[in-house]
Amino acid sequence: MFGLRSSAMAGLRDRVTSLPLRWQIGSLVVLGLVTMFVLFDLLGRSIAQDAKDRTISGWASIATSTATVIDSQLGLQFQRLEEVATVLGAASSDPASQRLVLDRTIDGVTPVDHLVLVAPDGRVLWPSAPGTDTTVIAADPGIRDPLTTGARHASRVIGVGGRAFVVLAVPVNGARGATSVVALVFAPAEGVIGDLISSARGLAHTGHAELVDQDDRVIVSSEAGEQLGPGEHPDLYDPHLAHHTSGVGLTEPVGPNDPADQGQRHDMAFISLRSVPWGLALGGSDAELSADAARWEGQTIALGTLSLLVALLLVWVTTRSVARPVLALAAASRQIASGDLATPVPVVGEGEVRARAGLRPHAREAAHGAVGPRRREEPLRGDRHVDGRRRRDHGSRREDHRVQPSGRCTHR
Repeated sequence: MFGLRSSAMAGLRDRVTSLPLRWQIGSLVVLGLVTMFVLFDLLGRSIAQDAKDRTISGWASIATSTATVIDSQLGLQFQRLEEVATVLGAASSDPASQRLVLDRTIDGVTPVDHLVLVAPDGRVLWPSAPGTDTTVIAADPGIRDPLTTGARHASRVIGVGGRAFVVLAVPVNGARGATSVVALVFAPAEGVIGDLISSARGLAHTGHAELVDQDDRVIVSSEAGEQLGPGEHPDLYDPHLAHHTSGVGLTEPVGPNDPADQGQRHDMAFISLRSVPWGLALGGSDAELSADAARWEGQTIALGTLSLLVALLLVWVTTRSVARPVLALAAASRQIASGDLATPVPVVGEGEVRARAGLRPHAREAAHGAVGPRRREEPLRGDRHVDGRRRRDHGSRREDHRVQPSGRCTHR
């Protein structure tokens, strides 16, 4: 396996090194620029994401603070109701007599507007004249719950005449236990709570806030026309309402209940109130929060593309000014090496390439000087070789024709 990898790497290296110079340099430049701009893009995304996280954290902090103020306002209303209930319980255990107490001034008790006294059977005992408050009470199916639970009661949002009302109620305890219910009817959008929620939308261009009841219906919203309708992000609200928890999250795309934001996803902070089973949501469009990252990415792509084109142009011009002279010198060198010493050497290029080309004529003259004497020496060496051979042959014949003592010539 290791041998196969080594051979594959060697083959890849050979292919890369066999590429033309301009392709090698261009590939390195492209790789370097792409790597650099990818790192810049990651850095920009990290910075934008950090800014987005800080914004969402700020929204969660503001939502928590706003929810705390709303809780204190509702707690104050419950406290006033309990003060009235204490006075009524101490005065009489008969709901009819308690109604007479309400007709008089209650000393030591902070006046409470829109106060309603409800009998155990659900009838409104006070005020005696019907009105909006009595209509709202009649529409609250849980108005008698404090009689059995002995606890505070916060109704769901109730719509009357296009206005959103809620009911807060506490039991009136007498000597025989809970004898009646005293309730407060009010429209949160028309008081301090409405002002708090309306001011929250200034956090972003798409920012919005809404107070929803236990059924995820809007009590107060910073956006007009949203009251009494379903909450904008049930996928985020419902789990927190069911478990009375708080959190921050990215919602699913907005549905058709909000055509202006349909299809968008929002980053929302949801805070469950402590005093009532309601929740406050505050946030804005994820597209707006991610705009910095998207803008950075677009700028990085544009700048990277422009830089890449300029770099490739410079690489092409530079390598062309180097490759053409080198190829011309290589062709001249091959002709000279083949024996054509009359081949002209082009003096082209810049810098080291021109200096190298300037050495070629001197090398050619040196080669010509070395080849000329060699060719002249070759005939002389041939003549000396012939003369030596003739002398050797003549000496051999003299030895062969020796005169013997007998006077005869012997031929070997």
